[in-house]
Amino acid sequence: MIQFSTVSSYKNQYKYIPVFIFLVFMCMVKANAQLSLNDSIIYVQTQDSVAALFKIAVKGNIKLYNGSEYLYTGHNIKGFPYFKSADILKGALYYDGNLYNDVSMRYDLISNELVILDYTKNFPIQLVESKVDYFVIDSSRFINANIYSSLSLPQTTGFYQVLYHNKTAVFARKEKQLVLSSKDENDSHYKEFDWYYIYLDNKLYKVDNEKTVLNVFTDKK
Repeated sequence: MIQFSTVSSYKNQYKYIPVFIFLVFMCMVKANAQLSLNDSIIYVQTQDSVAALFKIAVKGNIKLYNGSEYLYTGHNIKGFPYFKSADILKGALYYDGNLYNDVSMRYDLISNELVILDYTKNFPIQLVESKVDYFVIDSSRFINANIYSSLSLPQTTGFYQVLYHNKTAVFARKEKQLVLSSKDENDSHYKEFDWYYIYLDNKLYKVDNEKTVLNVFTDKK
């Protein structure tokens, strides 16, 4: 049976450093373009200092802020495309070989993308799916189907929620689809779809009602 790591939390201790970096950068921009040799050396040293301050600002999270810009497209649509809430939720994730705790995130069920905020907490970043091993959002755990290929999940991309994990395991695949309104009505909305699977004795079974569950556990009826 596959094992999953535990997750703890910590506080961000460098909240105001990005502001300081911005102020230093603005001072550099105002510098005279015609630099003497000594001035050039100082300018390069200042650049190195700013780079060092940036590394301090993001601390050990440089690999985390590695993704593409996320664009929200749900204007004038009822509901929200995310898992559980339209609001930012707290969680943790194992990304690109590192565990990150206390991360603000959303899980987009339309595009099946995990979205976090950049280190300034102002801009959304769409993470690289292949680098996400697993994540926990508001106490709900999801695993990357591609990483855990030994489970033989029906779709080899995207994420599955781990509902239960012991001698057996129960997984859920969650997706949302955009339902467009007719021309005369403004009723476009999101509809969620859920599929459930039981992993038992190295086999995966799709279940959708009591009968299919009992068929899996034939010796426990």
